[in-house]
Amino acid sequence: MPSATEMGIPDIFAAFANGSIPIHLLSNVADYDLNSLKQKRRQNLLKCRKLVQFVQLTNPALLQEQGYEVLLSTLNRTAYTKILLREEYLANITDYFTFTGWLVLAGLIDNKLGGYLTGCAIDGTAYMGDRMIATEALPTNISSGLTFEFVQICRQSGKIREVVSGVHTPENSGLCAFKEDMGFPVKHIPALVQINPLVEKFIRWRYPLKYYYLTGNIEVLN
Repeated sequence: MPSATEMGIPDIFAAFANGSIPIHLLSNVADYDLNSLKQKRRQNLLKCRKLVQFVQLTNPALLQEQGYEVLLSTLNRTAYTKILLREEYLANITDYFTFTGWLVLAGLIDNKLGGYLTGCAIDGTAYMGDRMIATEALPTNISSGLTFEFVQICRQSGKIREVVSGVHTPENSGLCAFKEDMGFPVKHIPALVQINPLVEKFIRWRYPLKYYYLTGNIEVLN
C-alpha cells in the first residue's frame, strides 16, 4: 500500500485512517504512452486505431441517436446494472453536456457508434465513469482504445496527474486483469471507517465482498 504522503493525503488526516478504499489508479499520467503497455495490449491498441475513430462529443446528438442501443447491448452482456427505459437514458445523458468537468469520448466504427466512455475531473484527478461497448464492437479492442485515448486527453490537458478507473472488483477477474494491463494497478486509499460492531460482524460474515469495499480488508476474501 502506498503511503499517505505519496497519495497527497495530509498526514494529519491519514493518521486517523483505519481502513482503505480499493481503487484502480494510474498515477503517472504525464509518462503514459504506448510504451506503458504490455506488448500484447500495445498490439491490440494499434489494431484498434486502424478500425476505430475516436472523437470527443460536445453535444448529446450521437448518444441520443445511437447510445441507447449500445447501452442495451452492454447491459444484456454484462448485467452490470438495471436497464433504464429509453426516456430515462435520454434524460440522463444531457447531464454530461450541461455540467462542466465532464467528458464523453466515443468510438466510431464505419461511422457508427461502437462504444463510449464518460469521465470527469476534480482538481488534478480524473475519474472514468460509464464504459458502454456494443457486443459486436468487442473484436476491435475498442475498450482498450477508449481507455488509452481518455488518458491521452488528460495528459494533454497538463492539469491531470492521476486517473481513477473505478473500484477494485476482485469478483470480476477479467475486468481487473484488463485494468492492470492498461496501467491501472490496485491502490488502497486510506479511509476512516465507522461501523456498528454488531453490524460490522454480520457484514463481514454474510457479505465479505461488500465488507471489502467498505474497509479495504482483503483478508476477508481469502
